[in-house]
Amino acid sequence: MNYLFLFQAECAEEEGKYTTAVVSGERLRYVSDLHAMELGDEFPVIIESFGIAKARCERITSSEISFCLFDRTEQAPSYLPVTLLQGICRPQTLKKVLQCAAMFRIEKVIFFPSVLGEKSYRQSKMFQYLRQQAELVKGAEQVGNAYLPKVEVLNSITELWSDLSASSVRMVGEPGASSYLVRSIITATQVTNQFPEGIALAIGPEAGWDIEELESFKSADFKEVSVGHDHFRVEVALHAMLGQLLLWKEVAGSSLISE
Repeated sequence: MNYLFLFQAECAEEEGKYTTAVVSGERLRYVSDLHAMELGDEFPVIIESFGIAKARCERITSSEISFCLFDRTEQAPSYLPVTLLQGICRPQTLKKVLQCAAMFRIEKVIFFPSVLGEKSYRQSKMFQYLRQQAELVKGAEQVGNAYLPKVEVLNSITELWSDLSASSVRMVGEPGASSYLVRSIITATQVTNQFPEGIALAIGPEAGWDIEELESFKSADFKEVSVGHDHFRVEVALHAMLGQLLLWKEVAGSSLISE
């Protein structure tokens, strides 16, 4: 990992500045396993909802690791304004989805059961808050993201509609859809020089959507989009779509985009 993520609860402030941090409990094992360190080691850290800093390892015991924090740089949130609507999939895939969400700095992930999804996956330990946070942290540590996506779990697809902004551009991934993702954004916003303020992106589980679900999305103003005619794995489709959205955000308004 490129950074060590520190939660605010692990950090202590002095005169309004984070000066020290202590990692213990379950987090101690994670830090010890993934961030091998020795006394005196210095390395970059992320402080939750604050920014980045440097840390010096000051103390290592069997129950905790202590750090001194310095060179702190506060960062404003820089989200990719996407709410991911993810049909519940296999636990190992859920981990990749959460890591991906943090790496692409999206705002929110909403998991919900789908008709063709395996029902037993809803009982996975991955729906425990701490398990989700652990995967988000892995993604955040890769890119230096201090602002973790929010995660919500719903009981049915019908609960989705009240969670979405009325002004969001809405897209549902469907292999082989005639409209490609970026072209759909341009059409939906009717401009080529402005990135949408909010995007709702729905991606199905391994088995995809059934006909009634697609009709429900259509009724809620979702447009079917794809990144090609192949049926990708969930995490591959997610990476491909978020990559295209990120590219569009970066070049919106430039000469690279035209009708």
